[in-house]
Amino acid sequence: MEYRKLGSSDLNVSVIGFGAWGIGGAPFWSSEGDNMSVKSIQKAYDMGINFFDTAPVYGFGLSERLIGKALKPMRDKVILATKCGLRWEKEQLGSISKLATRKSILEEIDQSLERLDTDYIDLYQVHWPDGKTPHQETMETLLEIQKQGKIRHIGVSNYSVDQMQECLRVGPLVSLQPEYSLLQRSIENETVSFCLIHDIGIIAYSPLSSGVLTGKYDKDHVLMIGDAPGDLAAARAVGALFYPINPGDEAASWKRFNQQAFDKFIDGKYAGNYEAKLVAEFDKYLPENPSWI
Repeated sequence: MEYRKLGSSDLNVSVIGFGAWGIGGAPFWSSEGDNMSVKSIQKAYDMGINFFDTAPVYGFGLSERLIGKALKPMRDKVILATKCGLRWEKEQLGSISKLATRKSILEEIDQSLERLDTDYIDLYQVHWPDGKTPHQETMETLLEIQKQGKIRHIGVSNYSVDQMQECLRVGPLVSLQPEYSLLQRSIENETVSFCLIHDIGIIAYSPLSSGVLTGKYDKDHVLMIGDAPGDLAAARAVGALFYPINPGDEAASWKRFNQQAFDKFIDGKYAGNYEAKLVAEFDKYLPENPSWI
């Protein structure tokens, strides 16, 4: 395993990290069960992975609890990363909202510490920017709990360059966690260069596009509801069917992405204008101004 320093921090993280969204199970994913999840975490550690990334909203606390349970014996040898800024009233998708106020963060940090069964968190990230709360309030709160020793380093996830600039006016950021894969490359436009200039490490999430780029999907696959979490991921799954197997075939692959082919891979559960909706969602997430179109 290779290890790299994360941004301006003193964290030496494995180049492959363990993303713990999936082990949270419902409502985003199905899982193989808690025992299998714990075994997979421990196996990852045995293979040299020392960076484990989770969030309270993953399984509404379940993912954090499993990570804490599996890694407790080797806590001083691993880097635990979790997040704040998404809250829920009921354990269902429609009840999740963005909230990064001082009051909310002070509640969340103690809840995460308890679920992870640890005294400190190595990397604490704001999961999504909260447009209703000033970045100054969020950052000042994070700096406060950092001073208390509850967190070691501060990061953000899904933030734009402008939003990171606002945060940096208040305090340092050591990392950004954006989506980045063959199917989502928008950070190449300005985000990557900004992070390099400011020594902000980049932690890519969904590098295999929710499993789409693992080889599970091929030209004969019929996309079923449940193959990927939510309409957006399903849209990307459909689009991925038309990306090249062999490098250099990008242009030809894109030309094959048309309604006739699209219809072939969607089964009857996607009735009415659902196909158009998925195509529109996928379109939004294409790389901006890709050179091969």
